[in-house]
Amino acid sequence: IGEFSLIARGKGKNTVLKIKTSLENFAFQGYRLRQARMNVLFYFAKSELVVGSLGGSQGKARLAGELKLNYKTLDISANGNLSSQRYSDVKEILRPLLGDVSFVPSSLYGKWNYDFVVGGKATLNDLKLESVFSGENNYIYDEGFEFLGFKLELKKKTLSLNEFILKKSTGFFEGTLEYGLGA
Repeated sequence: IGEFSLIARGKGKNTVLKIKTSLENFAFQGYRLRQARMNVLFYFAKSELVVGSLGGSQGKARLAGELKLNYKTLDISANGNLSSQRYSDVKEILRPLLGDVSFVPSSLYGKWNYDFVVGGKATLNDLKLESVFSGENNYIYDEGFEFLGFKLELKKKTLSLNEFILKKSTGFFEGTLEYGLGA
């Protein structure tokens, strides 16, 4: 349900398609948003897909971002922000990435903000991710935590969790983690 506008200009390889949408109950490849709006451009001569001013929501979660992908060379450039107060909303949006994460309790709450930048090529070998997560007033496993924060990076098939910190009252837990994604 919603609005969909399609404009085509040019001929043959020089055709440019412009799609503007505002939709409810949007789903694509398992990703879901209760409300979504976006502007999409296909530049066939450049082999480019550009998604500009992407915005959407699912429950109390808000998503905003932009994407540029050359589907011939696989060059990718994207950035975005995801803010939420409930893990269940984030899981609904990112189901294909998170899958059935069974160790995370359903009663996970907080005031969260996640900023990310993606670059490189759309292959595991060349994909780069830099992101920052911060959360306040977190409620995890029946415990309250004032702050949860970390930097998440993906470079050269290695996923790194840096500057992890979890604070409760006068105590805190800090750490780092690296995980290789390829053999």
